[in-house]
Amino acid sequence: MASKGNEALNDSRTSVSLSPILAYTSPIEFIYVVKADASVEKRFIQTGPEVENATIVERGLNPNEIIVVEGQHKLSHGTKVKAL
Repeated sequence: MASKGNEALNDSRTSVSLSPILAYTSPIEFIYVVKADASVEKRFIQTGPEVENATIVERGLNPNEIIVVEGQHKLSHGTKVKAL
């Protein structure tokens, strides 16, 4: 399953629902970003405060990038995925 960064904030941060990931890894140190060729890139992030049901990602994620929110434990950098 994949999720898209919700909105760009007025600086370099973005907000995204990381709830599914938090169930498996807390604190979050990295996420998998889906690239244009359907492979994943392991990306280290810095999270900030939670706002409503979203977590602010301070560094490491750009607005509108697609991240993997389920099955991360099966992935490694470069794995091909199919968004559902």
